[in-house]
Order: sequence, then structure tokens, then C-alpha cells
Amino acid sequence: MSPPQSSDQTTASPRLITAGINVPNSLAQYSEAVFIPSVLIAEGVQPGTIEAYRKAVRRFIGWCGCNIQVTDVDEMLVERFSRSLVLEGVSFKHARAAGVYVRRIVRHGAPYRCLKNIGKRPHEQTATVIRGMSDDELRRPELSLLRFLETEYAPRKLLGCKQSSVQQIVFVIRRFAKFLGRAPILSDLNSAQVSAFMNWVLNVRGLSIATTNGSRQCLTTLSNYAVKRKILRETLDDVDKLRARRSIPTAFTMEEMGRIIAAARQQTTPKLMIYPAFALWPALIRTAYETGLRRSALLNLRLADWVPERREITALAEHAKTGVSQSFVLTQETADAIQLMISEAHIQTDDPPELLFPLMIGKEQSNYHLRKILERARCYIAGDETWHKLRRTCATHIAAKLGFEAAARHLAHTSTSTTMRYVDIRQTGYSATAAEHLPQPVFSR
Repeated sequence: MSPPQSSDQTTASPRLITAGINVPNSLAQYSEAVFIPSVLIAEGVQPGTIEAYRKAVRRFIGWCGCNIQVTDVDEMLVERFSRSLVLEGVSFKHARAAGVYVRRIVRHGAPYRCLKNIGKRPHEQTATVIRGMSDDELRRPELSLLRFLETEYAPRKLLGCKQSSVQQIVFVIRRFAKFLGRAPILSDLNSAQVSAFMNWVLNVRGLSIATTNGSRQCLTTLSNYAVKRKILRETLDDVDKLRARRSIPTAFTMEEMGRIIAAARQQTTPKLMIYPAFALWPALIRTAYETGLRRSALLNLRLADWVPERREITALAEHAKTGVSQSFVLTQETADAIQLMISEAHIQTDDPPELLFPLMIGKEQSNYHLRKILERARCYIAGDETWHKLRRTCATHIAAKLGFEAAARHLAHTSTSTTMRYVDIRQTGYSATAAEHLPQPVFSR
């Protein structure tokens, strides 16, 4: 297999890099016409193995819902495919094998696919960047969308905003580039192109309606500003927002919260933390439940923000999505859990820890360890947002006791309509007795 192409190589668009002429681009055709004859049959593998490859390709195409091209398959898509097989009841061993078969076919035809966009793996000396996706290549065209964002839109319209707001638009531009197979330019912000991109995000990549609408919003924002600056003529007003399907939010019950905290007291990982895991996790989960803070704000709480005498904790504005500071008075049980964490024998450092909950791990690792706690407590549901469910639990039980207005204030929402999307109405009792007030039909005998 050829090595991945370096990020400084330029190319017009992704294409199969096989020696043959008129190589089919679709995954199914490429598998039958190129990969199976030149690799599997040439290696003399058993017929059962060849059939397993074919079955994996059929399943993958059926899961995608279209005749997907080899250059449209990437690592994230294969990973989502393998997970979906597990959810359908396929064993983990066979689901993983199906992903490996698809991944091997794609890498044979397009070695730059199924690689991480940024970052390096343990066996790599340098970071792997998909060809055509480096920042320099995305800025290279004269009317580059990324360059327009960095030189025109961000300095004028995002001045004072958090860097994450800029990074979110950059991420959408990268996704748009993967769809186009090249660096996007301003003229690509037309209705036909953006509509096709939304269809690709939703149906080919299999992402949610909310993610698809978010991508549309970022591109529409750039388009409207380009029209305002008289760089473009056409707006994207006729590209309609997809109607989201909104299910009832789910929250933990108090019995489940009790099991979760008990499971957190048994936690032993991660090992290399200042405070022991069995003391840190119960305090962290209790604080998340009582404050309703988002993960970013929660994990950026400083030790100086905790006043044990008043059981008061303050979340600073720079780590809040709303940009508003909040102060909370915790219960005695949670205050005791925090003080127990601080007083436990822990790793001694030259300087005291700055953060109240120094996990010393990344975002994905924190998700992993919390998921393990929920699995031990028998409260984990695949696909559910683990940290955000603690926030929904806080909103649900405040709304049940004090009403939606109090829950909105506690979560720093500007309106109760936003809070409604957090509250598990089944645990509030508001709708449970509504049918009792309806007049009942009278039956004549």
C-alpha cells in the first residue's frame, strides 16, 4: 500500500490512484473490478473470505443508502458503520471485521482516505493531513472561503467572540471541502451547491439534522456577509432549514443518580490525577448535577472559586457558553464530597492545583471514564449525551419543584422555551394528570 500523501502536495480533487485506466469510482464496482482480483485472488485467500468482503461492502452501501464513491469514505464513516452494526445486534468481533474489510478496500484505492485529519498516531513521526485539507491548501485559491473568513468576516463580525466560534466555521469549511474534493471558494456559496452539501452531510455522512442545519447556518452567514460586501450577488435564502424531529428529553431519576454516585465511589481510573478517582468523581458528578453547568465550564472551575464556608461556587463568564458568570450554593452533601476530595491523600505538586477538578485528561477521555461509571451503574444508553444528561437532570428536577422559570434562571437560559428542551416532562408531573380534567363521554346502555 502506498504511503499517505504529505500535506504539501497539491492536487485538483480526490481520485483513485490505481495504475489502471477507467477505474470505477463506486465502492462496490471498485471492490469487484480491482480489489478482489488484484489483492484477494492474487493472495490466494479462501472463497469464504472473499464472500465476507462482499457482504461487508453490501452492508456498508445499504447503511449509507446510496452508491457511495471510494473517495467519499473516511475513518469516521467506517467507525459509525461498525457501531451501527453493534446496535443492530451484530457481535463486536464481526462488526469490527466488517469495518476492517471496508477500510482495507478504501485504502487500496485511495491511501489518503480513512486517516485522521490532524494529529499523529503512535507509529507516525509527523502528523497525518488528508491531501487537500491543510490550511495552506484551503487558503490557496484567490477567492478562498477560508481566507475570506480569516481576513474579512472574523475580524469584523466575530470580534470579541470566543475562538471556538471561529473554529466551528472553520470545521464546516473543512467539511465543505471534503464534499467538493477541493478548496471551497466564494462562488461555491450558491443554492444548488449548498443544498447538495446538506444532502451529503445528512444522508452520506449520516450526521444529525441539527448538525446539517448548523453547517447550513455557517455557510449562510458567510454568504450574506459576502453579498453585503457586494462580492456575491446570490443569497442562500431559498435553501430551507431542515425541520428537526425533537423527542422528549431524558433525565436521570433520583434512584439512578444514587446508583451513579455509588458507582463513582468505585472508580479507580484515570490513575495519574492529583486527587484519587474514587474521591474526585463523586464530587464532580454531584457538582454537575446541582449546578447544571456544561462540561467545559465545570472542568474549568478554579479552586479559588470554591468558598467552603458558604458552600458557594462561582463559574466564570469566559468558560460559559452564554458569557455570563454564575454563582451557586451547593448542598451540604456536595460540599462534604468536595472537601473529602481535597483532604484525601493525593499527588504532591510544587504548586497547588489551579483547577477544582483537575482531571488532567482530554475531552474524549473524560467522556470515556464517565461512560464507564454509568455502565457500572446500569444507567448508560448508547448514543446519549452523558455530560449533558446531568444538565438535563438538574433542569428537570428544578422545574418539577420550582417551575420552568426557576430552571431557566438556574441554567442561565434567556427564555423558558429553551429550558423546555432540557426538561423530561415525564418526571415533572405537569402532564400526568391533564387527562383527568377532560370530560368523559357518556355511554347509553
